[in-house]
Amino acid sequence: MPKPTDWQLQEQQFWDFSLRLYSQSSVMETCLCLQDEYQLNVNMVLFCCFAHHLSLPLNRPFITALHQAAERTDAHIVAHRQQRKQYKQRAAINQGEMFDPAHYQLLKQQELALEKQQQSHLIDAAQTYQAQLSLDNEQDASYTENTSLALYVKLFAVDPELNVAADHAEPKLSDLISTIQLANQSLNLCSEQVENHVAPK
Repeated sequence: MPKPTDWQLQEQQFWDFSLRLYSQSSVMETCLCLQDEYQLNVNMVLFCCFAHHLSLPLNRPFITALHQAAERTDAHIVAHRQQRKQYKQRAAINQGEMFDPAHYQLLKQQELALEKQQQSHLIDAAQTYQAQLSLDNEQDASYTENTSLALYVKLFAVDPELNVAADHAEPKLSDLISTIQLANQSLNLCSEQVENHVAPK
């Protein structure tokens, strides 16, 4: 029988970590490129980075379980994102007429709330997965600290032109992955901060 995990991931710590990483140079632009051009989920990208700081290895079944959890709310988030973008585009076409900054800020706040809710679902899925099997027994010995993000991209990135699985070794996609990984490593969380990201059950 697999042993239960010794840790319980915390939603607020994941959100706070995401805000810190997202504010790093080039991370926002890189995440949006992965989202818009390769149909990847930004919260999944951030979770892979978060897991790195917790020394939590994400293998193929773990990443697949997380991806499925994110998919349950993706359609709602995408629809709201499109509504926000269309509102801004219509204002630009009309040279600012009928554009209400307060309404646009409300749309952004609602979108952030949906993103945070999706992060909560990812934490729930991670806790469930950890409770079901031992990662120590499941994890491939070849695991490295940066494999999780690369594996997620390999599994779910979509070629923007062919609409098929993208080659994760493609130079542009490889550069995007490297940008995120380098920014993640630069956070240099101290051990006390890392310990605060998890709490004993």
